[in-house]
Amino acid sequence: MATEDKLPEDNDKSFSLELESLPLSDKLKQKGLVQSISVDRRANSIKVVLNHSSNSSIISNIYSIRDKTLKNFEKQATRKNLSKEDIVDIQDVLDDNHETLTNHLFSSSCHTVVQLTDKEKEKARIAIAKIRSEQIGITSDEWKITLLTKYQYLRSVVNKNIPNLWPALEFELSIQKILNIKDCTLPFAGIILGPPSSLKTQCIELLRNWPDTFYTDNFSARSFVSHTTAVAKDQLAQIDLLPKIKNKCFLTPELAPTFAAKDDDLIQILGIMTRILDGNGYESDSGAQGHRGYSGKMMFTWVGAAVDIPYKVHKYLGTLGPKIYFLRPPVIQNKTEDDYLDQVKNDDFSRRIIEIKEALFDYLIWFEIIPEAVTDNETELVRVGWNSEMNDKFAQIFIIRLARLLAHLRGVAPTWNTYGTQGSDYAYTLPTIEEPDRAIQQLTNLARGHALLQGRNYITLDDIPMIINVVLSTASKERVTIFDLLLAHKGKITASEISMSLNMSLPTARRIMLELWVLKLVDKDNPDDNTSVERISLRPEFEWFITEEFRRLRDDNKASQGDSSKTDEELKEKLPLSSENFLASDISWPSADKVAEFWKIYDEIADEQRTLTNCMEVDKSTVGGPELKQRLVSSGKFYTSDAQMIIEEMVSKGKLKEVTYDTYIRASNKNEEDSAERKNPP
Repeated sequence: MATEDKLPEDNDKSFSLELESLPLSDKLKQKGLVQSISVDRRANSIKVVLNHSSNSSIISNIYSIRDKTLKNFEKQATRKNLSKEDIVDIQDVLDDNHETLTNHLFSSSCHTVVQLTDKEKEKARIAIAKIRSEQIGITSDEWKITLLTKYQYLRSVVNKNIPNLWPALEFELSIQKILNIKDCTLPFAGIILGPPSSLKTQCIELLRNWPDTFYTDNFSARSFVSHTTAVAKDQLAQIDLLPKIKNKCFLTPELAPTFAAKDDDLIQILGIMTRILDGNGYESDSGAQGHRGYSGKMMFTWVGAAVDIPYKVHKYLGTLGPKIYFLRPPVIQNKTEDDYLDQVKNDDFSRRIIEIKEALFDYLIWFEIIPEAVTDNETELVRVGWNSEMNDKFAQIFIIRLARLLAHLRGVAPTWNTYGTQGSDYAYTLPTIEEPDRAIQQLTNLARGHALLQGRNYITLDDIPMIINVVLSTASKERVTIFDLLLAHKGKITASEISMSLNMSLPTARRIMLELWVLKLVDKDNPDDNTSVERISLRPEFEWFITEEFRRLRDDNKASQGDSSKTDEELKEKLPLSSENFLASDISWPSADKVAEFWKIYDEIADEQRTLTNCMEVDKSTVGGPELKQRLVSSGKFYTSDAQMIIEEMVSKGKLKEVTYDTYIRASNKNEEDSAERKNPP
C-alpha cells in the first residue's frame, strides 16, 4: 500500500494497473470537475482524475475505517488546491462506495494471506483423510480414550505456555463444536470479553487455519447482504458475507469498533446481527438494488472478542432480542517483576503459540474420525446424533435455573434520575424481560458443544460450570457484581454495604438496586415506596443461587479454568461431575487451600501496613476490607462473593476481629495451628 508520505507520482507507470471506475454523482457530472474516480486493486488506493488543463490526478489511500479514508483524501486534495466544496462533493462519492473500496482493500492486501490460509486448511483436510484411512474399524471406546488423552494434553500445553488462555479457548471450542451436533439449526454467537493485551485475539486466531471456519478482521453489518451499486446485481452474491459463513465458525477477533458506533448505526448493526442469529437467513430492500437476500436455514456459529460491552449495547440488545452470549475469563493479576523479567528474557511467544496450535490441531484432527458420526455431504461436517436419554436430569434443571436468572439479569429496566424534581431519587417504567425459552435452548446447545469436546453425546454436571460463567458474564458488569455481592450476604444487602464493598457511589448503588427490583430479581424492604431503595433481598425463586450446591458448581468452574499448578496426573484423575458423586460428596467451605491463600494475602497487606506505620508486629496491623477483598479477587482464587464470605467466616470463627467498619485485625487468640495451616496447607 502506498503511504501518506510517499505516494506514487501521477506519471508513475506502475500505478497504471487494472483500475475499476466508480460512478460519478450528478453534481460532479454537472460541474465537469472530475474526469473519473478509480480504485487501484494492487495499491489499495483511489485515483481521481481531474479535468484541468494539466490533467492532474489525486491519489489517496483506502482504509478499513471510513473517516480515515475520507480524511486522507481531503489531505491529498488540499495539496492540489481544490476548494472545500469540491472536496466534499468527491468525498460524498467515496462515502457512498466505501463498501466497494474496502472489499478491494481486503481482496488485494490479504490475497497472499488467503492463499496461505487455504493451503493450511487443505493440509488439515489431508491429515483428517489420512487418519481416517488408518483408523478404519476403531471402536467408540478406543476413540474416546484417545480423545480425552489429547484433550487433557492440549489443556496442559496451554496452561504451561500461556496460563489463563484455557477458559477462552474452551469457550471457543465449545461454540465451534455446536456445528457438529446433528439436527442443530440455531446459530450461536459468543463474544470473549477482557482487558487489552489479554490474548483474546490470539485465542481466536488459533482456529483461523482450521477447515470450516471463516475469519475476518473487519466487516460491516451491510456486508452480510450487499446493495452496493459498484457491482452488477448478478455478481453481488460473490461478495455477500452471509453465504460465506453458512455452516462455518465465523471468527471476528475485534468487535470493539462495532459496539462503539454511533447510536443510529449501532441499532442498525445490532438489528441485522440479531436477525441473522435467528438462523432463517436475511432479506433486505434498497433503492439501488431492490430486494436481495437469503431465506431458509442458515446455520453458523460465531466467536468474537471485545474489551467490554457498553451499557447502551446491553440496553439495545434487550430491546431487539438478546441472542448474543459473553464470557469474561478470570483476570489473574499475580505476576511479579521477576515474572515479567523472565518473559522479556525468554522472548519465545511464537514458539509457545506454535506448540499450542500443534496440540490443538492434533486434537481436532482426531475428533473428526468419531465413529458412528454421519458426514454431511453438503458441508463435509461430521454430525453427531444426540442421546437425550443420557442427559443428566440435574444438569438440565440447573440450565433452566440459569436461563431464568439470565432473563432477569439482562432485562431492560429503564430508570432515570429525578432528584430535586419529584421528591425522589429515581423513576422507572415497565421492564422488558425476555421469556427464558430461547436462552434455555442456547445454553443447552453450548453445554452440548462442551460435552462433545470430551467425546460425550449427552450432558452431565461437568458441563455446567462453564454455563455458570457465561450466564454471569452475559449481563452488565455492574448488575452481576452487585448480584455476586448479594450472594455473599446470604441474599440480603443494603445500599451502604454495596457502596463500601465495591467503592461505588450510593446513587449508583441505589440505581442498580432499583433496576434489579424492577426486573423482579429482588424484593425491597420498603415496597410501598416505589421510588427509592435502601435494602434488597433475593426473591424466593432464586434462592438456589445462595445454596452450597451452586457454590460448589461455581467453585469447580474456578478450579477448572486453567490451573497451571495441577499436574497432568491430577487432571486425569479428576472425577467427572455426575449427580451421584456431586450430590453425595461432602465438601466443606472454605477449603484448606482457600484458607491458606486468604492468610497469605492478608499477611502481605499487613506487612505492607507495618512498613508504612513502622509497626513491629504484623498481628497488630489493621487491614482494610475493600483492599483485602480486591486482592483476594485479583489472585484468581476467589469470586467477589467468596472474598466477602471468607472474611465473615474468619470473623465468626474468632480468627479476625473487626476493629471498625470493614477494617480488620488478626485476633489475639491465634495459635500455632493457624500458622501451620497458613504455611503448610494439606
